[in-house]
Amino acid sequence: MAEDPAWVRVQQKTFTRWVNTYLVERMLKVEDLVTDLKDGLNLHALLEVISSKTIPVNKRPRMKVQMLENLNFALDFLKNEGIKLVGIGATDIEAGNRTLILGLIWTIILRYQIQVAEGNSAKKELLEWVRSKIPEYNINNFTSDWTSGKAISL
Repeated sequence: MAEDPAWVRVQQKTFTRWVNTYLVERMLKVEDLVTDLKDGLNLHALLEVISSKTIPVNKRPRMKVQMLENLNFALDFLKNEGIKLVGIGATDIEAGNRTLILGLIWTIILRYQIQVAEGNSAKKELLEWVRSKIPEYNINNFTSDWTSGKAISL
């Protein structure tokens, strides 16, 4: 990890802490997202805790095929929850693809942490926050209202 850019290390450390805040409920802990999600058990536990739903799992995966099965159960669960997963499969997690794993965790954070119970999207919440910080620019979207550059230069 030493050769990774600083932002990757910070992101991985932050996401690991976020995951551990939920895994503590099951007396589990992740040291390294890249290796500790490999068998699907920690990902399974995380999803069950944050969703309050049960997911099928092989509790003692010893072979690669059992690990992949657990990961597929978790990914299928996310898809059934309406979460769009692009470009990631069980083999990517099992192989330790850091970029895709961080993207998966970010997707989970967006769905289960940032979206509020009233149905507001993360995008809408972020837009409301921006509007509260710079009301003088009347920002209503993340496209055309940013073209002048004034809002971002503050």
